[in-house]
Amino acid sequence: MVTTATRPAPAGAPDVSAPAPVVPPDAPAPDFPPIAIRLPDAVVAAGSDACEEWFWAVCSANQDSFWAMELTADGALELMPSYAYSERREFRAGFALETWNISRGSPGMTTGPSAAYLLPNGAIRGPDAAWTLAENI
Repeated sequence: MVTTATRPAPAGAPDVSAPAPVVPPDAPAPDFPPIAIRLPDAVVAAGSDACEEWFWAVCSANQDSFWAMELTADGALELMPSYAYSERREFRAGFALETWNISRGSPGMTTGPSAAYLLPNGAIRGPDAAWTLAENI
């Protein structure tokens, strides 16, 4: 015979048996700041090409992660969780850009946050949505 013992929840603990509250679709998104991890000093000292190579190696090794990764100009890897609010914001921005692009005869390409852009300052960013003129692709 197997018996299990349960302990009473501590005072003030949330009732986990209650259903999760329903969040209205127009509720403001929670603000989750990114987690910043500094690149190794040797990589930063080697220059922007080394930082870019290191960044792509980390991204490739973590393709199945739910974290979005970006690299700042000063050599910090930023990790941002993907959650329903961010995906909703990304979808709306991308949809608006693509609708605009199509209405003008598709002169460019719309991308989402999985597209990364190498900026002149050495940062690598994945915007929520972006549009690039066809001749620059």
